[in-house]
Amino acid sequence: MEYYGIIHPDFCEFLRLRSTARTDYARYYAFPAILPVGEKLLIAYKDGVAHGWEREGADVRLEQAVLDIPSQRVERVDTLYASGDRIPQMGEYVQMPNGDVCVYIDMQDRSASARRTGMEALRSADGGQSYRAEGRVGAVGGVEYGYPLNFCERDGRVYMAAMTFPNLEGSEGRRQVHVISSADSGASWQFEANLTRDLGLEFNECALVSTDEGFALFTRGEAPRHAENAGTDGEAPACLVMLDGRFRPLRMRDYRATRGDFSQVGRPRLYERGGHLLLITRQHVRTAEGIGMTLDLFALDPQSLEVRGRIRLCDPVAGDQDGHYASLYFDSTHRPPMLRAVDYLTCPTPANPSVKRKPDIVQFSFDLDALAAQFKEETGYDL
Repeated sequence: MEYYGIIHPDFCEFLRLRSTARTDYARYYAFPAILPVGEKLLIAYKDGVAHGWEREGADVRLEQAVLDIPSQRVERVDTLYASGDRIPQMGEYVQMPNGDVCVYIDMQDRSASARRTGMEALRSADGGQSYRAEGRVGAVGGVEYGYPLNFCERDGRVYMAAMTFPNLEGSEGRRQVHVISSADSGASWQFEANLTRDLGLEFNECALVSTDEGFALFTRGEAPRHAENAGTDGEAPACLVMLDGRFRPLRMRDYRATRGDFSQVGRPRLYERGGHLLLITRQHVRTAEGIGMTLDLFALDPQSLEVRGRIRLCDPVAGDQDGHYASLYFDSTHRPPMLRAVDYLTCPTPANPSVKRKPDIVQFSFDLDALAAQFKEETGYDL
């Protein structure tokens, strides 16, 4: 049965991992990606001064914070990439089958349009302690990609969902999402599927995970950039697509079209757990002050595609807030075990009203046993 309520967890811990207030609100921390490696959590994020375009000369870096999971303390912060002429907008982790940790970077120039300059890669052979630059990934089957969206592994092969851009080679003059794959831990890549064309969907950010059937995909819809009078992204679909092993659609549902309480998503992430697909994503909700931004966790049935539960992890902070590119990890080093979400979120309101607020890198933590019991009580399903 479809679920339409909202579960508010009885317990939540909050940890501020990087604070813009400690820089006198000069830094803009955003877009975290994570990778658990043993008992360490690698967190890559943008350390800049603005959400998107960064002015010429602005100090912009891709940083990595290393969190010790048992103690929940940040052990160190390293600069992964810094350049005077390019913007490392965000980095996406993957641990290759050979054990190497790689970071693929959405690289942009400092023009007014922040054009993509081609995805670049860093590689670590020591679990993320040090990296070597591999430079631009370059063209794969005649196409160069700009924005690495997601990685998953199936039968020893690594799959990447990545975006084309009109100014990059082989783009067909438009933005599309393709899947490419590697059988040699990222040394080389090959084309697998053009999801935009094959599914007939316009989307950008997405989550791709391996399943028993093949793959599951969740999309952040966008208005067609190549068409006139195409509407707005806020009206675009948000779809779960179940795919076979060759990326052919088996089942698909647009939650924007079939539910009145589902908004445009932001940087969706998918996880398989307990027979559900867990979707963590930004949502927009109506408040007394207008439209607010929340962080929600949905439990989706992979067969019926019904929503089995919805957990509100973070309520709106303010009308002008930024945030909610969140990733989950499950911490079994603690008793009780914890469900943790690493995110970015607009900082608290400073007393000085002239200060422009910027985001922090934060973590929300939940007692997993207690949350599962609450979920079962309110939905009838296991989490």
